[in-house]
Amino acid sequence: MVYQPRQMAVQALGGLGARDLLVEYLRREKDIADPAVRLGEEAVESAAAREFIRWPSEEVFQFLLGIARERCLPGVCEALGEFKRREAIPFLVMGLEDDVCRRAAEEALRKIGPPAHPDLIQAAVTPRPGREEETPSSLFRRRSAVRLLGEIGVQAFQWPLLRPLLREADGEILAGAFRIAAGLGGTKDRAAAFRALIRALERADWYVQDQIEKALAQNLSAVRPLFEEEIRQRQAAAKGARSRDPVGAALWRICRRAEGAGQPPTSREERNWASGPGSLAKRRREE
Repeated sequence: MVYQPRQMAVQALGGLGARDLLVEYLRREKDIADPAVRLGEEAVESAAAREFIRWPSEEVFQFLLGIARERCLPGVCEALGEFKRREAIPFLVMGLEDDVCRRAAEEALRKIGPPAHPDLIQAAVTPRPGREEETPSSLFRRRSAVRLLGEIGVQAFQWPLLRPLLREADGEILAGAFRIAAGLGGTKDRAAAFRALIRALERADWYVQDQIEKALAQNLSAVRPLFEEEIRQRQAAAKGARSRDPVGAALWRICRRAEGAGQPPTSREERNWASGPGSLAKRRREE
């Protein structure tokens, strides 16, 4: 890449302590029309911003915050994350909407941790510009926010603020909400989350299906009676049926995953389903 030598140059300037030159470079206005050239320039700017991690002062923090107000750069997100300051949180949450900045913004918010709870909760439950016409960038922001809340951890008193997520149609958001509900939600919340995930499995693509299966397998103990009942109902419906049940196949995989995660199927119904189609057919003959 033609911009890589320039990245190395700004890194060298950082190593030499040339902070003022890097400040001047990042403050300089650049009117670049070509998208490819602009993308390369942003990569160099990000490399320059990362160098400011060397100088953890109030002046540097305010400088980085000023850049974040104007534009989103992965390097700025990374540098702000090292400060672990509340003031940076709104700008990092905004970065969750940007395909280029999202990963760096997520990592920075992980480093900040619980102080980011209020902004992440608000981001998770707020589709923009509205629920009926939500933009793709807003959906990505909300998915990231829910995932981060699950990783950072949510306090019990905050769960009611997230309960509306159980009515979401998006499978990724539902999977993240279920992980939180499994630990903090009541019986009704866990039941609502489980049923929503089963409905989502029916229409999910392979990636979302995998996310749902992982969430259920890792938290199976929270919904085991519901899971067993779902298996019983689908096994009963499968008798004599000629069409394949994709949700039933997913339940079988969840059993296998749970077994690998240290939560082995314990009921007769789960074991029969987890044994696969061959064992299920054998069981039918025995019955």
